[in-house]
Amino acid sequence: RESPGERSRQEEVGGMDLHVVRHAVAHKRDEGLWPNDAKRPLTSGGEERFPRFAEEILWFVTKQER
Repeated sequence: RESPGERSRQEEVGGMDLHVVRHAVAHKRDEGLWPNDAKRPLTSGGEERFPRFAEEILWFVTKQER
C-alpha cells in the first residue's frame, strides 16, 4: 500500500486491458486431415463471420477508451 501522495505502480506505467480472442469457427478435429491441430483451417462460416466480429470488438474497445 502506498503512502499518501505516493503514486501507485499502475499510475506510473499506465494500465492495460487485455482482450483475448481465441479464433473463429474451425473444422472439426480430424487427425487424418490435420495431424497438427494448429494447422486446422477455419470453416467458410468462420472466415466470413470473424472479420465482422473483429470490427465489433474494435468498436467496443475504442468506445471504452472514450
